[in-house]
Amino acid sequence: PSQNITWVTPEGGGGPNYPNM
Repeated sequence: PSQNITWVTPEGGGGPNYPNM
């Protein structure tokens, strides 16, 4: 993924989930 994204864990995420996945 790009390094321009902000590392934020979405709801129900157990790790750094990427918005691309």
